[in-house]
Amino acid sequence: MTATDPTGARRAAADVRALILRVAETVHGATLTHRPVPGYRVLTDTVLEDPLAGVRAADLVHRAALAQVRDHADAARAAGRTWDEIADALGIADGDTPAQNSPTCG
Repeated sequence: MTATDPTGARRAAADVRALILRVAETVHGATLTHRPVPGYRVLTDTVLEDPLAGVRAADLVHRAALAQVRDHADAARAAGRTWDEIADALGIADGDTPAQNSPTCG
């Protein structure tokens, strides 16, 4: 998988979704259930009975990911990479403000 491989990125996103469900189960005691996929008779989607457990789990994973970004940015700097290279790896363009790179809801 490369940084520009959309198939790899989709697979990684699915892995993170599965991780969030596991965290909701193991850390927050959530229960998984299967919901029919609209338009299909056989396909189901795994969801949480209490979506707030998913919010809590996603927040925990998000905070852990942010810590990893900081750790890897520090390691990149220690390895001689520039802040411009780190910004490029994060998809931050010149002139962007922090709000332009923050995740949004809705």
